Amino acid sequence: MGSINKGLNRLTMLLILGSVLWISSSVSAKTADKKDNEVSKKSDSSVTADEKSDEDAKLKAKESYDIAKKAFNEKNYEAAKEAFKQAYNLKPHPAVLKMIAECNVLLNNFSDAIYIYLQLMDVADYNDKEKISQQIEDIKSKVGLVSISTNPEGAAISIDGSFLTDTTPKNIYLNPGEHTIVISLTSYPEQEKKITVVKGETNDVTIDFSAIKKVPAPALIDPFAEDDGDVQEENPEDTPEQNNVEDNNIVTKIPGAFWAMAAVTGIGVVSGTVFGTMALKDSNDYKDSGSDATKTSGERSALIADISFGVAIAAAITGTIILITNKNKKEKLKSATKEKQWNIIPVFGQNQAGISTAIQF
Repeated sequence: MGSINKGLNRLTMLLILGSVLWISSSVSAKTADKKDNEVSKKSDSSVTADEKSDEDAKLKAKESYDIAKKAFNEKNYEAAKEAFKQAYNLKPHPAVLKMIAECNVLLNNFSDAIYIYLQLMDVADYNDKEKISQQIEDIKSKVGLVSISTNPEGAAISIDGSFLTDTTPKNIYLNPGEHTIVISLTSYPEQEKKITVVKGETNDVTIDFSAIKKVPAPALIDPFAEDDGDVQEENPEDTPEQNNVEDNNIVTKIPGAFWAMAAVTGIGVVSGTVFGTMALKDSNDYKDSGSDATKTSGERSALIADISFGVAIAAAITGTIILITNKNKKEKLKSATKEKQWNIIPVFGQNQAGISTAIQF
């Protein structure tokens, strides 16, 4: 019978353990499926959002392209160019880039047209590059080339008030006519050159900054720097009355904690003197009478006097430390501590005890 019970107990334990493991695996599987579903949903929603954004960009680009095409047909090439640019920024396409270049050609902006056509030549899947190359060569015969170089390189370039994104050295095509080129480099004065561009010809603009004297860097003043007190000049003609006013200001700005310690010191000195006198009196009375009560009273008074003097001395030291370490009036308090001294001297005699204090100015 006992072996049967043991077998049942073992079987029960195995069943419980198996149930626990099965439940745990089921929960883990459901949790994993839930996480996969959430990730899938997030991925689907992300793709959906991207597709929607891309679709919106296409629609807006199509609207801008239609506006540009209408302006181009009406020979309003400036408005067409701006609308084509807007369409290209929303949805880049080589055909739109080509229309921007053609608008520049019709507006006689040959240098901008060459720049756009060169961008079009860099498009890998554009098939009509031979025709574009021929158009570039045709336009070059209508403009002049300006070659700008500096020593050292990396100078900023401004042409007719418009800054270029590139720095020196730089080759740029400009329409025939007068142009103003400003070249600037850090630590050097700006260099301005006026040139006349002739179509089919090259203008060289070279600036050697190494032969130009540098401009001293302006002194920077930190408006947030703390005043250390050394900048302000003293007026040697200050009158004694003015000095007295400054001294009074120092006194009135001594920390309150110092005056608290001074009060404790005074109370301790008075208390110590009173109880010290009482202790001496009881000591003399005990010699005459030999009374134990008188002895006890004298010992108690002497103990209180000692404690009072100890408290007074500790308070005086603390007050002095507070006075010296006052951060806000550090310099003034240093000079004050040099001019003022507070001496505390205990006094003991055969029939008396007390404390002597003196303040020296």
